[in-house]
Amino acid sequence: MIRLVLTDEFVPANLLYYKAASDFLEQLLKTGNRHRQQGELAEAKQCAQKARQTSQEAQAHVERALSSILLSEVHRELGRLGPALQCAQEAFDILQRQTIAVQRHNEAIAAYALGLVHHQLGNDAEALKWYHTAQGALEWARKYWAGREDSERYHACVRLARWLRILSDSLSHEEERDGTSLVIVPTRLVGDADGVFSVVELKIDGYLLGQNLTINSHSFQVHAIPGSRGVQREERLLFDRENYVVFELPEPVLSQTGAEKGDHVLVRRTDRRDLKVPYYIMEEVGGLAFGHFEQDPGDPAQFRFKSLDARVIGADIDEAMPFYYPVALLKPA
Repeated sequence: MIRLVLTDEFVPANLLYYKAASDFLEQLLKTGNRHRQQGELAEAKQCAQKARQTSQEAQAHVERALSSILLSEVHRELGRLGPALQCAQEAFDILQRQTIAVQRHNEAIAAYALGLVHHQLGNDAEALKWYHTAQGALEWARKYWAGREDSERYHACVRLARWLRILSDSLSHEEERDGTSLVIVPTRLVGDADGVFSVVELKIDGYLLGQNLTINSHSFQVHAIPGSRGVQREERLLFDRENYVVFELPEPVLSQTGAEKGDHVLVRRTDRRDLKVPYYIMEEVGGLAFGHFEQDPGDPAQFRFKSLDARVIGADIDEAMPFYYPVALLKPA
């Protein structure tokens, strides 16, 4: 059995091109998607339904399709896969008929959404068909954005195409797993220009990180973070919509953490500041900083970040600098 953990960049509703919609419906759809991102699914559903009804009354076909994709994603996250499938199919049928070139982008997203729902339903053949359909439309979309020098959307198409290949391969090889439950996690590998994804072995009873992990055909064993109490159950949970990153531990960090050359660390982006965590990872302008949080002696109510090389970054840490919570140490198998 294969399960999916989607990070924000691969949720269908986050990938839509909304600017073809009227200003009112575009804002309504974006508001609904913000509610969805915040876990406010009832509010998200209400916005999507309102946008869908309004676009139907105005005979605004593209807007209705975009509303249906958002509503499909809300249903999927609620576990209502029947309505999710119906909404995604309606969106694809509408978008496939659109002659404007830019709608190949949204057509690809609708096909991708259909593939995800079929994947979760266990309809492997249908999921593969829709993933391949999405890849075809996505190739047209990639060329469209390249011609308009829109690098952000171009690279989003490239990343999604790579993710679709991973999903397709996972379905094609599922029979070789002998019943082992897998979860497919789009994990960024820092230092790799291609943005490699990982496949993580799981226990049957949930989204728990197992004992082995594969990154670009390289196998790793999962170990506790040095200095921690072991890989705790709550730390081994893999959460939807979270961003996971894999860092290779740099030389200066190895001796201070008890790790060895070639070891990596799986981390999750977080706003959490826990004094008991042995180290966090922070992305700085000049690279990575490994360290821990401690109370500021001058103001115990404030935290400061102290790196392993004894640099102290005060309480005025730039909020734009991402922090990562260590999930597990990865040692080459």
